[in-house]
Amino acid sequence: MCRIAGLVDPGRSGAERQQLVSAMLSRMAAGGPDGEGQFSDDPSGVSLGHRRLAIVDLTDAGRQPMIGQQGELVISYNGEIYNFKGLRDELHALGFHCVSRTDTEVILQAYACWGVQAFSKLEGMFAFALWDVVRQQVWLVRDEAGIKPLYYLSGPKRMAFASSVKALRILPEAQDNQPIWPVLFLAYGHLPGPITTQLQVKPVPPGRALCYDLKHSSITEHPLTSPFRNQQLFTNRVEAREAMQSTMRMVVERQLFSDAPIGLFLSGGIDSSILALVGSQIRPDLHTSAVHFSESAFSELGYQELIRAQIPHGNHASHVVDASLFFDALPRILLDGDLPSCDGINTWFIAQFAHEEGLKAVLSGLGADEYWGGYPSFTRIAWVQRLSQLPASVWKSARYTQHKALRRLVFLRLGGRNGAYLFLRGLFVPQEIAQILDVDEQEVWTILEEFPRNEPLVDGHRFDQASSLEINSYMRDQLLRDSDTMGMAHGLEIRVPYLDPALVALAQQIPAAWKQPAQQVKPMLVDAFRDILPEKVWNRPKMGFTFPFADWFKNDAKAGPFFASLPPVYYEQFLRGQLHWSKLYTLKLIDSHVHG
Repeated sequence: MCRIAGLVDPGRSGAERQQLVSAMLSRMAAGGPDGEGQFSDDPSGVSLGHRRLAIVDLTDAGRQPMIGQQGELVISYNGEIYNFKGLRDELHALGFHCVSRTDTEVILQAYACWGVQAFSKLEGMFAFALWDVVRQQVWLVRDEAGIKPLYYLSGPKRMAFASSVKALRILPEAQDNQPIWPVLFLAYGHLPGPITTQLQVKPVPPGRALCYDLKHSSITEHPLTSPFRNQQLFTNRVEAREAMQSTMRMVVERQLFSDAPIGLFLSGGIDSSILALVGSQIRPDLHTSAVHFSESAFSELGYQELIRAQIPHGNHASHVVDASLFFDALPRILLDGDLPSCDGINTWFIAQFAHEEGLKAVLSGLGADEYWGGYPSFTRIAWVQRLSQLPASVWKSARYTQHKALRRLVFLRLGGRNGAYLFLRGLFVPQEIAQILDVDEQEVWTILEEFPRNEPLVDGHRFDQASSLEINSYMRDQLLRDSDTMGMAHGLEIRVPYLDPALVALAQQIPAAWKQPAQQVKPMLVDAFRDILPEKVWNRPKMGFTFPFADWFKNDAKAGPFFASLPPVYYEQFLRGQLHWSKLYTLKLIDSHVHG
């Protein structure tokens, strides 16, 4: 896990390019505390930069940018390839030999052997830039789930990339702000791809390899194809459960591989508890890190203790977060963010504690809800289908209701995935957004109708519709982005086993009807691990990983000064119960990004 940056610009001198790359790397130094490196090909105008977080092969053999053995390939890489040992053996049999123990070199050798087809063989989380000297091409490649971030901008005879938008903002050509981002942020609570705060900066699409050809100053896009595609659905539940158990063990084992200290986030919920119990079978001394609160309504300490009791030889750490600690950290949390998001504070704290415990990498339960049915949206999606059949006049009339949930009915006029998502998860409705930003409401609607690209809901079972909605919006554009940003703010790699390609493929082999929550959330997941999972953990209402934000924002003396930069009316509405804490925090984030 690292941070990468680079420039392709023959119009700039080598010294100027290296200075700019160094400046970009400096803005991401926390994510790569173990070293910095640069490579420059001055005749071609290519400079690659790297900040290292050493996880695998801690020696100098793992330093980057890494140059291939023949000197014709150079890579700056961020991520983990979980099947790199198998690929290394395969390459060795074909006459391609690695001299280091790194997965970085495996990528170089795989490209030398298979070309662009090599990228589809990679199983893991990754974002990298690969410079092909002979073909005069720079490849920007990102994993299929979109776990690792990579942003770029391009223009006539130039291209730049980095792991964060904040780093790219150093460049003169990235100074123009995206004028529509506040509208989208107020509606979604995050910025839906491909929108960023900067007009010229875009994310490399998940599961894509972008090829920048220096000879023609052009970019072409190539899809990555998962090696697990086109597998048959299970017809036998017993076989499905057994496959889930064996695949989970394989996935956790390969994601626990690390030459640096590694552990696990333990929330006390179903997802992290399964990972912890399976992980302890592989590593009896598994390190777990947990957060709890003195407020009993939010604390999961009791559930965490149940899991820790089943890992008697583990190394367990637990931390209390209170209002004082929370408000002391908020200014830094705002600075550590990249793209604005109404979430991520919780991850910042748990990452800080894991870092203080000496960990370099942790496993997280992120992704289980989206693929196995853990959100209310898996049942509420049926309401989207029913309400979408109502006359448009009903949706429009919802703008006059005082009921906050009903007010989101107006979003159904958008149709497709965007309308459904905003109906289920939207923050402010267009009328409110127009008032906050002092713009015409029709202007807000025009932006929401045009951005992002609105895909139709997938056909088939309502489980698949909800899953696709959560994966492609909430998980990809909010949870994964926040997890990476806040983890790397503390030099911590956050791994997500539930998004391992092997486990994702298995989830897609399970019939949707079997996964559909009814009396039990994530029924197939619970059923597969019922023998090791305490009943008190799975037989309870879902809490989610959240803090007592509302209480702290309302009752702590530091809250008023924190929100003092906002018009007083918003904090007063919050105190009267007319504004949710997440909306209040969203308004603060907009203020910080615009004026901070």
